[in-house]
Amino acid sequence: MASHLILEKIKTEVDYNNPLYCTGIIFDRDDFKKLQSLLGSKYKIERDSDVMRLAQEKGIALVEEIKNAYQMQARLEGNQGDNGAR
Repeated sequence: MASHLILEKIKTEVDYNNPLYCTGIIFDRDDFKKLQSLLGSKYKIERDSDVMRLAQEKGIALVEEIKNAYQMQARLEGNQGDNGAR
């Protein structure tokens, strides 16, 4: 795949172990942090490539997991906002 070749080239040209350079390649950093918050309790996500590996392994099922995690997070945040309102 061309994308893998491009990523390998980038890795060789930058300090890939530096968090500044191992994120923000495939995903916007804000989006990456959101994915970490949604999936981080279940999966180890430190780099863009971790998300890509998960997508490759889980396929469309990962989209469903992200959707469910997002809905759960929204419910939890909504419930926190209701504390003391009743």
